[in-house]
Amino acid sequence: MTNVRHTAHNIVSVAEEQTERLILDGTKIGWHLDRVRAWERGERIAPITIDMALTRNFRISDRFNLEARGEAFNLTNSYRAGPVTTARNNAQFGQILTAQDPRIMQVALKLAF
Repeated sequence: MTNVRHTAHNIVSVAEEQTERLILDGTKIGWHLDRVRAWERGERIAPITIDMALTRNFRISDRFNLEARGEAFNLTNSYRAGPVTTARNNAQFGQILTAQDPRIMQVALKLAF
């Protein structure tokens, strides 16, 4: 077993190697390399919102196909604050009064014939 010191540079290198082996559908699924590099430069990073969908097709017969689909939005149920009240003449100046949606999950079945 080797003793490897994990630094941001090593993490980026491993992520780049693994990303080259993965086929992604145009979204940044697992490796947010631009965010890692921003963190290395000392920039503040906004929270990540993870949306996920899983589908499975079941062939029932030659004519029938059943698709099961599950979706989750804000999978980690992270708090995402709304905008700060910026009107100086407002009694609620500087306060955050809203938040974006919490975790939302849905399931669907589709029968194609």
